[in-house]
Amino acid sequence: MNKYDSFRKFTLLLLCFAFLPSVFCADQLTYHTDGETLTVIGCDKNASGEIVIPSKHNGKQVTSIGYAAFFMCTSISSVKIPQGVKNIGRHSFSGCTSLKKVTIPNSVSKIDGGAFSGCINLTSITIPESVTIIGSGAFSHCGNLTSITIPESVTSIGELVFYNCNKLVHVSFPANTKSIKRWFFYNCESLERVIIPSNVSTIGNEAFYNCKSLRSVIFKGSAPKKLGENLFSGVSDNAKVFIYPDATGFVETFEGLPVEVVNGVKIKFSGQSNNQFEIRFDTIPGSNYKIEVTQDFNQWSEIGEVVGTGSTVRFIDPRLPLVPFKRNYFRVKLID
Repeated sequence: MNKYDSFRKFTLLLLCFAFLPSVFCADQLTYHTDGETLTVIGCDKNASGEIVIPSKHNGKQVTSIGYAAFFMCTSISSVKIPQGVKNIGRHSFSGCTSLKKVTIPNSVSKIDGGAFSGCINLTSITIPESVTIIGSGAFSHCGNLTSITIPESVTSIGELVFYNCNKLVHVSFPANTKSIKRWFFYNCESLERVIIPSNVSTIGNEAFYNCKSLRSVIFKGSAPKKLGENLFSGVSDNAKVFIYPDATGFVETFEGLPVEVVNGVKIKFSGQSNNQFEIRFDTIPGSNYKIEVTQDFNQWSEIGEVVGTGSTVRFIDPRLPLVPFKRNYFRVKLID
């Protein structure tokens, strides 16, 4: 331990026990007390491995992770947040470069701005249905984050949420989303597909800037009324906008991308080969399709799923050779 670390620990102890009576230290964590509840406001920068935040300390409930509480704790690899915590504060885990796993309880209602920014080893995270607010830049610069589902409970989402998440492939929005704010997917180079919910009326500046792999933007409803600048600057040359027949406000192109109308899934070919059935149908790149079969139209059975390529795909019934004299009927469903 060098002189600086010794001085820092000595100063922290003075704060804990002398000058700020509402602040105290316990193990590796520092708390602020407010009546009968506690907020985690700091962590020993030498902490490493798994951190388990207690639900209570000295009989008081831990209800919040405070501003920059774990900021630049670069050696912690996982964090368990206890039931009862309602808020994950601004920049609370920002710069935790070794953090790979976070357990968020279903008591949390708010993930504040920059909460996990710069957590470059975080590959996935589960947001519980209790969360209603995700602040600006909450997951920005999470360079290894690959996928995330935003639950239906979320009613407010900030800007720059996935800024510079260059391995992010897929994001699922809640159906009630009304706005995709500026720089939301800025420099998400691996993002392949986005489904825009029907309630979205605003998309902010450069929301999909430099999304080099983006191939399909699927609008569930009509064209948003308010659009920012350079929405799709730097996206793939093969990128297209897909809309449904009843959508309004679209023309042949949308913000520079060609528009294609999705008229449902039509089987272009079906035939028999080596006692197996084969079907072919056109697809939207990155979308998921479910293949079902029936013999009496009363009961359908799923026999496979296919991911769209943007062209015609070929699907072979994987079952054993079928019973002779029984006709099979197939249907294909676009899942998302």
